[in-house]
Amino acid sequence: MAMTGSAQREARRSVSLPASLRGEGPVCDVTIRNHSARGLTIVVHDAPPPRRGSFVDIRRGTLMMAGQVRWRAGERIGVRLQDPVDLASLADGRVGRVAHRPPLAASMTVRPAAERSRSIGSALQYATLVLIPFAMIAMAGWILWDRVAEPLRRLHAALG
Repeated sequence: MAMTGSAQREARRSVSLPASLRGEGPVCDVTIRNHSARGLTIVVHDAPPPRRGSFVDIRRGTLMMAGQVRWRAGERIGVRLQDPVDLASLADGRVGRVAHRPPLAASMTVRPAAERSRSIGSALQYATLVLIPFAMIAMAGWILWDRVAEPLRRLHAALG
């Protein structure tokens, strides 16, 4: 949904804070140029910026932040953070108070979806490893019974 002129934008603060970013490629040095409680504008140094829509982890001191790249312009990217960050903690680079965590947006649920797919795959693999040998044993038993049943019937009739 497009932002209208009357919509409130989160308060942003211009800064120049060194940090590191891990995304699709190796960890690289970045500079946080401005921030709000839920977003960052970052300049990526010495590496191509991550693609729009990719998930990244940003580290500043002991503070770790996860988010999704929402836009990219040259070496600058805009990151929407998964969790709100206390602005004082970002400036200090230390873990501090974190605001109330709202439910994740639908676009931020890739990791749980991947874990769910992995669980389903494991269950299907287990079922395959159990059911195929069971079916083979049942088929062998059926073939064996079919071959042995007629001679046993004739023997039974002759004896009795």
